[in-house]
Amino acid sequence: MRLRGNLRSVSVCFVLCLLTGEAGFVTSTMVQAQATSASIHGIVADPTGALLAGATVTVTNGSTGISSVRKTDRDGYYMFP
Repeated sequence: MRLRGNLRSVSVCFVLCLLTGEAGFVTSTMVQAQATSASIHGIVADPTGALLAGATVTVTNGSTGISSVRKTDRDGYYMFP
């Protein structure tokens, strides 16, 4: 029966932590630590510095060989989210 009492104490403590927001910091930190995303962005220009609208930009993952293609906007800007 002692084990059941300890389990009940842990459950009550956990609920109190959730209600006071103490566990919120731990949860959000764990989520941030598991983020594995990135973005690539830039501007395409010719040798004279003129921005190139509609240029094709390709990025390839060296590990998987998977490529993604985007076109630059009217200001020569591209973004891979």
